[in-house]
This record gives sequence, structure tokens and C-alpha cells, in this order.
Amino acid sequence: MTTKMHQVRQEFDEPFRDVVAGFAIMGYSRRATAEILDFNLSYFRELCTRFHLHRHFKPQRDMRPECKSRGNGGWPKGKKRPNANRRYSDAYLLELLRKYPRYGDFLARAPVAASTVIRRFRVPWVEIMKMARSGDHAS
Repeated sequence: MTTKMHQVRQEFDEPFRDVVAGFAIMGYSRRATAEILDFNLSYFRELCTRFHLHRHFKPQRDMRPECKSRGNGGWPKGKKRPNANRRYSDAYLLELLRKYPRYGDFLARAPVAASTVIRRFRVPWVEIMKMARSGDHAS
């Protein structure tokens, strides 16, 4: 049985360390190198640590353009999301709070995490419970 490292050595006819260093010097990222060599990324990073190969990789600003992060394309930080994209309506969350009024019960039985409710209403749990009891909050 040959290991992945031996397969790389046979394919490139060079030691594993030299192959990885070569990709790093050419400006490839760790992720790209792992993909090219068909390694699991976490295992590849472990090997880089074990063999002190991190030192060969360039800073992100000096990497090849295709290896630079293009961001996650997610929602801009701090910008409020429109209500249409919410998975749970405010009314549904308040209904769950009425169904499970005790915090421990909510944690154990509600299909939504308490952190979701706290982030949605942006007030302490006690205030959210008051809203649920009174039914003041509009969806």
C-alpha cells in the first residue's frame, strides 16, 4: 500500500517536500496545492506543519490571482438584511416563546436556537419574553 505522499513522489519524480515547495514558490496557495495533489485540505495542512513547509508559501498579496480569496460573497457586515430572506418570522419565534416560556424548556425543545431569537430581537431574553407575552411586536 502506497501513501499519498509516495504517489506524489512517483508522479513528479521528486520528494514530496520539493513538490510542495515548488507549488508554493510558483505562488499557489495551500488550498490550491492540496487540490492539485488531491489531498484533503486539513491533512495537507497537517503535513505542511509536520515538514515545516508553511515557510515556502507566499503571503496572499503575492499569490497567483486564481489563488487569492475573492471573499465569501456574503452579506456585507453591518448591513441589515431584508425581512423576506428570514427563515423564521418574528411571529413564529414569539409563538415558540409562548409555547416554551422557560429558558431551559426553550433550549431543550424549541426547533430554533435561543441565539437566533436573541440576535433577531437584539434585546435581553427577559425583554423578548415580555414581547411574547404581550404580543406587542409586529412581524
